[in-house]
Amino acid sequence: MQPSQDLTTVATYLNPWDAHLMRSLLESEGIAASLASEHHVWANWQWSLALGGVRLQVPLKDADMAKDVLSRFASGEFEAVLQDEMDADTTDATDVADATDAGEPRPAACPHCGSTQLEPAGSVGAMATALGILFLLGVIVPQHRDKKCGSCGKPVPESVTATS
Repeated sequence: MQPSQDLTTVATYLNPWDAHLMRSLLESEGIAASLASEHHVWANWQWSLALGGVRLQVPLKDADMAKDVLSRFASGEFEAVLQDEMDADTTDATDVADATDAGEPRPAACPHCGSTQLEPAGSVGAMATALGILFLLGVIVPQHRDKKCGSCGKPVPESVTATS
């Protein structure tokens, strides 16, 4: 995009990810787009509201077309087209799966009792410690994703996953 073009803001977003997605959507529709205040928000996200968010800008001559694309996205038009395409692909795949009796993935089950009611097995103390470290030092402490059986209460190994 040439810097000499007059730009107008067609939408604002509080986080840069949403702004980048919409910029990419506009560019896929042939509309040149850029983001303003993006780097300020990346550097200090708390300023997003004060700056008015990340501004999605397009050339003045393309503003109406850009607003139309964004409104079509908001109304779900693109999602509906994608869903129709996925349904058509799924119908073809279902015919093949029915013919070969290919298995649906089975849910993970407890190796002790066979129950599929698996629950996260985190301790309140570990979570409280992690939150304390986060608030005091600003460091994120990863938590283990252990599971336990909801029926028998025994721990379930990490290797137990959905199988086909």
